[in-house]
Amino acid sequence: MIALLGCIRTRRALRPVAATLASVVACAVLVAGGQARADAAAPTPVSGGTVTLGWTSSPNCLDPQLANASLDLSIARQFVDSLVDQDPKTGDIVPWLATKWTVNTDATKFTFFLRKGVTFSDGSPLTASVVKANFNSISQLGALALGSAYLTGYTGVYVENPYEFTVIFSAPNAQFLQGATTMSLGIVSLATLQNSTASRCQGNFSASGPFTLGSFTANQQVTIVKRPDYKWGAADFVSQGAAYLDKIVFQVIPDPSVRIGALQSGQVNGITDVAPQDEPALKAGGFQIVARNNPGIPYNMTINTQTVPQAVREALEVAIDRKTITKTVLTPTYRVATGVLAENTPDYINQSSSPQMAYNPDLAKKILTQAGWVPGSDGIRTKNGQRLTVTLTYTNLFSANVPTFELLQQQYQAVGIDFETLPLPVAQFVTNLNSQNYQMIWYGQTRADPDVLRQVFSMKQLNRANLKTAGTLEDLLQQQASTTDKAKRADLVKQIQNRLLNAGYLVPIFDQTTVLAASPKVHNLKFEASSRLQLHDMWIEH
Repeated sequence: MIALLGCIRTRRALRPVAATLASVVACAVLVAGGQARADAAAPTPVSGGTVTLGWTSSPNCLDPQLANASLDLSIARQFVDSLVDQDPKTGDIVPWLATKWTVNTDATKFTFFLRKGVTFSDGSPLTASVVKANFNSISQLGALALGSAYLTGYTGVYVENPYEFTVIFSAPNAQFLQGATTMSLGIVSLATLQNSTASRCQGNFSASGPFTLGSFTANQQVTIVKRPDYKWGAADFVSQGAAYLDKIVFQVIPDPSVRIGALQSGQVNGITDVAPQDEPALKAGGFQIVARNNPGIPYNMTINTQTVPQAVREALEVAIDRKTITKTVLTPTYRVATGVLAENTPDYINQSSSPQMAYNPDLAKKILTQAGWVPGSDGIRTKNGQRLTVTLTYTNLFSANVPTFELLQQQYQAVGIDFETLPLPVAQFVTNLNSQNYQMIWYGQTRADPDVLRQVFSMKQLNRANLKTAGTLEDLLQQQASTTDKAKRADLVKQIQNRLLNAGYLVPIFDQTTVLAASPKVHNLKFEASSRLQLHDMWIEH
């Protein structure tokens, strides 16, 4: 998950970018099955070796159940197994720790049958009682654990025997099975559950995944090592046995240019967070561009409804030209947003023909004028002596999106809106986010299930639009989470998408896209269904 915040205004000069970055669109990548791959005809994998990845930031938390930042989750995914997995190409739920499962007609009882012989890295066995203790713990952790949102209505686990158990909910929970594929509901050992959350975040945990923690030095690197006895990979893995690599090093290199230099010089084998303007040069240099458009909520400006009036929200929606943004400052790796959900999210609807998604600066001016905002001497509108200034807060991890913000400023200025940006360090951003101290945030949340909308906008969850009164939207968000009929749930999700857009709670810009670059010697650098890295299958020529 990623978000940005702020209410403090910082004025900065934003330069025109259309001419300087127009050549970016010349870049092309191979996209197949939702992610870019260089292995059109991959050679036979070989075991052994080390891959070093240039990582953007030092992890705040390594524990799979407690991690919440996107890069942290990609590391945590390597340590932990889930009851089931979601095939990133088809979206199907496939076996992992559970070899099979059944669901009752109203999705209040999910019965799982565990694979036998699975052990955690501390040597203890996986049993139904361990799963029960995990789910009880996650539920009790509440907001500290992302997985608690997937356990809405959880009443407990009934253990039939060491390898059979039933997860029970007080009301239908249609999204639980997909939630069970995530690392946030991954299973850790009983001993781990006795450790403090702070200790677990620093690496004091044991799980059953294909890698274990070798070392962690904050702001420097994380090293993970292969577990040789691993033999229970998910059904959609290339191999269900031990990982190919002996070791993976996540080397913290915050500066984008330094990361690129480290890749080009061979100091690292791959890098994260490749900026659009850097793709062409890397591809021309023979490096792979490995990318996936993330399911869930696309990158957008989520608006605090308590600080930005309805009329201004409506004008913010129609005053931007998304196609110009994607053509000017992005590459073909990216897709322009066509609604409040990304295209590869189940129950997505195409909202590109909605009035709120159309570029209509004349309508924006009309809306603002009717609301009493009149142009001043410099073209920026005022009302009752107040200047129409809106501030977008973002974490400084998203510096690659600054060209997008620069174009947004130009487009908003054309209709009389003073658009400012506030970059914040991650810790300050999180503080502002949790206190809802922002006007707009640069936001996006990845999940391969439409329930992501409930996570972000429900008053009972993150409530990023800062809604104060429950109404039809809240009812719809809760209903879709408990509706087992696929057609009925899809209709509810459709209504939610339309209501969010019509109310101006967010302004979608472009789909979240995870972009990495890697040496051509690296193979099977790929993603799981929620676009976190799945490195069990990765290998390197040597």
